[in-house]
Parts: sequence; C-alpha cells; structure tokens
Amino acid sequence: RLAAEAQHRLQLTITSASQPPDIQAPEEVSDHLYRIAHEALTNAARHGGCRSVALEIFADEANYVLTVADDGRARAGVGTGGARALA
Repeated sequence: RLAAEAQHRLQLTITSASQPPDIQAPEEVSDHLYRIAHEALTNAARHGGCRSVALEIFADEANYVLTVADDGRARAGVGTGGARALA
C-alpha cells in the first residue's frame, strides 16, 4: 500500500518485495517499518534526485530487515543513521 501511494505522490517508480510474501509482524514493528520506509521514500525523492526506488523486507523468527535502494546520487544524513539505530 505504501509503495503504491508513494509512487503516485512522489512521481517515482517504486517496486516492493517481501520474503516471506505474507509477513505478519507485530503492530509496533509494522508501524516502525512503515514510518522508516515512508521517510526513506520521501528523502530519496526530495534529496536524492532519483527516478526509481526498490523496497524489500525480509523476516525470520527474530529479525526484520528493510532495504531501500534508489538510483539517485549518493548521500548521507541523519535519517540514515537513525534508521540503522532501530535495527
């Protein structure tokens, strides 16, 4: 849902994938992942000059890993460090 909404709002091509395809995360985890992905997409569009973004989430019994990759220029910022700190 986030990818489809952001694709329209930000005028980007956004792909998304998850493994397993039917991840069932606790509500608190889902909320954090959603907010991090939302911020990453917004930052990629605003500051990265990208045209496309790929969102991927992987989960096992103990971990959730969200990856956001774009085709924009390289950058470092507070948001990146803050997202990693939640890992």
